[in-house]
Amino acid sequence: MTSHHRIASIDTDDRNKVEPLFDAVVAALKADGVTVGGFIERAGDDPSDDLKTIAQDIQTGKRYTLLRSSEAPERCCRIDPHALGEVNAQFAITSRALQIVNSSPDLILFHRFGGIEVKGEGLRIAFEKACASGVPILTAVAEQYQPDWAAYCEGKTTVLPADTQAVLDWCRNIATKNTGQ
Repeated sequence: MTSHHRIASIDTDDRNKVEPLFDAVVAALKADGVTVGGFIERAGDDPSDDLKTIAQDIQTGKRYTLLRSSEAPERCCRIDPHALGEVNAQFAITSRALQIVNSSPDLILFHRFGGIEVKGEGLRIAFEKACASGVPILTAVAEQYQPDWAAYCEGKTTVLPADTQAVLDWCRNIATKNTGQ
């Protein structure tokens, strides 16, 4: 798959597909010598707590809690804006975050653009800083948020299937353009 867009999303509602796909893509890109910065969403460490979710820094391995374990069942979204604020602070504001953006990795990967980002919260600030940096961005977007994502990117995004080879092809093409190889 080829595209001139520097921003791509994987169109999937299946969270269980995204984590292993991102893991495979990051491993293959690192083996190619591509520098990847950002976060991958993962299940929490406690198998009995299927609601807890974390974001793991791709470069350092540090984990940040994203979802609360105990949330009112009538609430459709369990995202904890305060915990996501920690990730935002780590990426968008803190020296570590600025280091990632300012170091101009070949690719920035954020685990998801979802409802909380649509509302202007969560990783929205981090997406904005990454977009302004000009570094290619890869994320996952559920079908229900694709129209918001397209509007946010002003239509300048490539939508990829949840297929490792298709995602790798896009990443390798865009990373090569980014590095000038």
